[in-house]
Amino acid sequence: MGKLFGTDGLRGVAREYPLDNATIELLGSILYFFLADRKIVLELIIGRDTRESGPYLYEALCRGFGQAGGRILDAGILSTPALAYLAKKEGKCAISITASHNPFEDNGIKIFGPDGYKLSEDAEKEIEPYLLGEKAFQRKIQKAPSVDQRSLHEVFRDEYCAHLVKELFRDLDLHGTKVAVDCANGALFEIAPMVLRQLGAEVAAFHIEPNGRNINDHCGSLFPQLLLEEMQENHFDCGFTFDGDGDRCLAADQQTLYDGDFILASAARHLQSRGQLKKNGVVATTMSNLGLEVFLKRHGINLFRVPVGDKYVLERLQKDQLSLGGEQSGHIIFMNDSFIGDGLLTALQLLRIYKNSGTTFAHLCDGFIKFPQILLNIPVRSKPDLSSLPEVQQKMKSIDQELGDAGRMVVRYSGTEMKARVMIEGPDHDHIERMANELGEIIRSKLGS
Repeated sequence: MGKLFGTDGLRGVAREYPLDNATIELLGSILYFFLADRKIVLELIIGRDTRESGPYLYEALCRGFGQAGGRILDAGILSTPALAYLAKKEGKCAISITASHNPFEDNGIKIFGPDGYKLSEDAEKEIEPYLLGEKAFQRKIQKAPSVDQRSLHEVFRDEYCAHLVKELFRDLDLHGTKVAVDCANGALFEIAPMVLRQLGAEVAAFHIEPNGRNINDHCGSLFPQLLLEEMQENHFDCGFTFDGDGDRCLAADQQTLYDGDFILASAARHLQSRGQLKKNGVVATTMSNLGLEVFLKRHGINLFRVPVGDKYVLERLQKDQLSLGGEQSGHIIFMNDSFIGDGLLTALQLLRIYKNSGTTFAHLCDGFIKFPQILLNIPVRSKPDLSSLPEVQQKMKSIDQELGDAGRMVVRYSGTEMKARVMIEGPDHDHIERMANELGEIIRSKLGS
């Protein structure tokens, strides 16, 4: 990771560096010449989630890119996966203005190349010094905006919906299926209900009234209990909850919530039964539950762990030519159909598995039992190398010895927030909770904000 670009693009508090007006305008100018030097089409598709700062950042990008001589295609409010799809389809770079699951005060910039993939770390390293002020940007700016800011929202929205309904899931008939969706007042508030209804489902959609400030606010994938309550009260067949930019999905039936590990387990068995699980392998991160690994191993499926971050999941999928990977958070990549985590596509994949199974959600992966897991998120004021903190290292070593082969511990910093994350798994909940809290207190005493 660089100094500005984390595991998922550029992110921070809107209107503060590096998301201030001058820096984002500069980014727009840099991107123009970055594309020009590589002979890439000098048009930029820009979409956003529903944060009130989205238009502010959009206008700054337009000024920088447009004054340099580029053309902007305004996609309006659209999910990050939709923008990645459009980048590849149109052969143009695309930007998603979003901070994903973060609160409305934050925002960010995710940049996709004309191949639909996120900007490489090498490209980010090339851009970063100019944004940091370590290098002066001296390319000639025209200062005569040639921006075409016509809204193409409906065109792009309909293209993406047709891709799902008429191409990827044309065999999926949801007539007679009652589905609940929590859209987190985010980028899927319009598209998710629309696609599900086009496929025949009876849909109840909630948190679909974004006001600029209520994105992820006690709703969506960060608060899945709300979906479960809705399921229990209104007796839907199944339900899904998304995050602000639509790349995460969690599921529920009337009894239980299902996270990304359940989705990976269900999808792996489904793909394996159809000979579509390439090399009998699945990619997950260090945070995925040990129970997933045990379940997959029982079915002859290998689990390959990578660091947290969808970029690392994707890298391993590409390197080993595998077909399925994801994160416990619900960010799942189905490489047979897409190249990016897509919350809506994940929901449709689960619905396809559910409809083909002839059983209930709870039985989609019989035998999958999660180990007790404690996860702490500790606000920090800085992120020094954990190896430089002797007391933290001493406690981690002690916990490792206590766990032995019966559990796991992962301690890391968030790639997008000022937080340290402590995860411990083991057979005894109270035991691992005590260990996690003791380690958390030491980290809090040293780094707490």
